[in-house]
Amino acid sequence: GVAVPHWVGLSAVDGVPTGVARWPDVDAPVRPLEEQQVRDELFGAALEQGLAHDAAFVAMSGTRLVDLDDHGYRDAQLLAGLVEGRLHLMAYALGAAASGMTFRDSDLESLLGEDVAGLLWTCVGVPEYRTRRSGGPGSPADVTIVWPR
Repeated sequence: GVAVPHWVGLSAVDGVPTGVARWPDVDAPVRPLEEQQVRDELFGAALEQGLAHDAAFVAMSGTRLVDLDDHGYRDAQLLAGLVEGRLHLMAYALGAAASGMTFRDSDLESLLGEDVAGLLWTCVGVPEYRTRRSGGPGSPADVTIVWPR
């Protein structure tokens, strides 16, 4: 573990109650909510980006800035990044996907139940499409245009 607080917006994780939980206590959410309310609040706080709404869970790191000097803030950002990087690796290893997400700081207190400055959000879930292997150096894979420009 790391010394940076993390919360998890849980909306579709088998065997885990829906709501917003403080890691590692995911079985006892600090804000127990119905699935649709979790999705709607994450969607709003993520500036109405669909990934936050559709994810099985969203990991959110945050900290109280008054507790940190400049060096401590950089450490907190680094540690949050390490956690989120591990989430990306875990997601892909299990056949899911992960994506970083922007968010509105002013929504965090009501969402998380604590007044913290947000550091990093990561949405984890099953994507609409599967990624494919890319080509090697000098021999890129064929690209399929999904939406014409």
